[in-house]
Amino acid sequence: MIINKFQKNELKNKEQKQLMTDLLIELKKSFSGNAKRQFQQLYVCLGLQQESIAKLKSRRILQKIKGVRELSEIGCHCPELETAFVDWQNAPQTLLADEVKIAAIRMNSPHMLSFFSQQKSPISEWLQIQLRFQLQTLPSESIPGFSRWLGANEPSAIVFLLQMITLFQQEDALESVLPLLYHTDDEVKAEAINTLEALDAKQYLSNIINLLDANDENLKIKAIHAIGKLGHIFHANLLRPLLRQESPGLKEAAELAIAEILERTPKKSKEPYKHIPHKSEHI
Repeated sequence: MIINKFQKNELKNKEQKQLMTDLLIELKKSFSGNAKRQFQQLYVCLGLQQESIAKLKSRRILQKIKGVRELSEIGCHCPELETAFVDWQNAPQTLLADEVKIAAIRMNSPHMLSFFSQQKSPISEWLQIQLRFQLQTLPSESIPGFSRWLGANEPSAIVFLLQMITLFQQEDALESVLPLLYHTDDEVKAEAINTLEALDAKQYLSNIINLLDANDENLKIKAIHAIGKLGHIFHANLLRPLLRQESPGLKEAAELAIAEILERTPKKSKEPYKHIPHKSEHI
């Protein structure tokens, strides 16, 4: 009935068509089920979908952006939009590229996030927020496996992917996360520690311990924190020499990690910690 009613009133100019497009997009956000589908059908029947597709073909970047946004927000699949997802995610025009990246997730496109493999510049905080939000709106079965892009060259892209692996608890990605402990970028290393810790990857604790020899103090503190979360009484004893560190940050991190391990350790198991002195204590 909604479709028949609107079809009687032909839209005569671009201004009316744009107003109707904007209205349908807003209405669709407020409804679900059959009503939502009717707004999509109305968008198509009134020729508004073709108007949006025409914007994709415009030479003006802002028109292209508007077309991508309209088609994705109304939820109309079409070959022209999928082509945009393939061709424009790494476009030199940042505004266009970012809009396409967001829209590809919104449309649950098979091409979503494909830009990671070619990303050459840092991903803005704003875009990361938008990508994260859109990913969280997807049904669980549509969430991609983020580990496939961990070979990206851009550190900020890898950090974001690690955060998504953590957010969506993708334990099957752990083997791909492990090599990132040896990445050349300290932020990537730190986020890899966060991911292994969050996913309770105790099997990789020895690899995290190796980072206690890192030059970056913040990285050492991250490693100590993870050891406190994942380790047992043996690791508490291993951290004891750090209590003699001149650095207040390292000393405090070691104290907290040891206390955390001891707190969850049965009383009888604490005896080795009390009686096994570290060789540095004899110096």
